[in-house]
Formats: sequence, structure tokens, C-alpha cells
Amino acid sequence: MSFWPVFCIAFVGAEGCMGVFVNSLALFLLAQRRLKIKSTYRIAMLVSTSHSIGMSALSGMTTLCHLFHGQKYFLVFFGLLTHLHQSVSDIAILLFMVFVFAMWELTPASCILQYFALCR
Repeated sequence: MSFWPVFCIAFVGAEGCMGVFVNSLALFLLAQRRLKIKSTYRIAMLVSTSHSIGMSALSGMTTLCHLFHGQKYFLVFFGLLTHLHQSVSDIAILLFMVFVFAMWELTPASCILQYFALCR
């Protein structure tokens, strides 16, 4: 394997581990009520950090590459996830895609909750 795929696998893996660590720390602090925030905003933060932990864990195991070829669009996955059993990697890729699209569904809800918390 050439330098760039190995570099991308290592970089994305380290980035995923850092994301899991930071979001787990934020979730721990939210659960312990050590952060001074309103309860409405706390719910949005709990949902957001829980989502981010799953997203970071799955994105740390795989590298996603977009490929356009002959009027067709492909998603190419490579990295640690491709070395797992086929059914396990299929489930992980499905969960990863659900997390990616759920990010766009969850963002407006947390923004509205943040607006309500700041206006009161």
C-alpha cells in the first residue's frame, strides 16, 4: 500500500479516537451536572454528544472516499473496517450512514432548543 492510504487511515483513526474521548468527557460532565447549563439545552447536548460518540467511533474505523466516474457516484470505504467480517462491516457501514444523515436531522432540533434556552 502506498503512503497516502496508510496516512489517511492513521490520521482518521486518531481523529476518531480524539472525537470519542472529547465527546465522552462532555457526556460525563453533562451526566454529573458539572456544567452550568439550563435543562432544555442539556437535553440537546446529551443527544448531540451521544450522536457524536457513535459517529466518531465509526468514522475512526473507516475512511470514506467520494469517487465520480462516468456520470456515476461511488462511496469507497477503506481502513480498519474492511478487515472485519463482511456482515459486521455491512452493519457498521449502515450505522455510519445513518449517523451521517441523522446529523442533518438532529442539528435543527438542537438549534431550536438552544434558541429557546437563550431567550428565556
